[in-house]
Amino acid sequence: MTRIAITGHRGLPSATTELVDKALRSELAERTDDELVGSSCLADGADALFARAVLDARGSLVVVVPRSSIGTVCLLNITRYTTS
Repeated sequence: MTRIAITGHRGLPSATTELVDKALRSELAERTDDELVGSSCLADGADALFARAVLDARGSLVVVVPRSSIGTVCLLNITRYTTS
């Protein structure tokens, strides 16, 4: 199993968004020889690009959601299955 986590910048310019998306997909393509699991907080920007790339690569996603009101973290497991 390959596990990859990311944290990145928000508010990326359009040209940077395209470059980051392409680089993330290229890196993930080299690591999909077995089960791929990505972890992200899903913030807009690089985190969201990474999450979409993981799911597009037929991987699973663990989303880390901080819950500041009680000082804990909630983990969501997301798997995208496609038939095509």
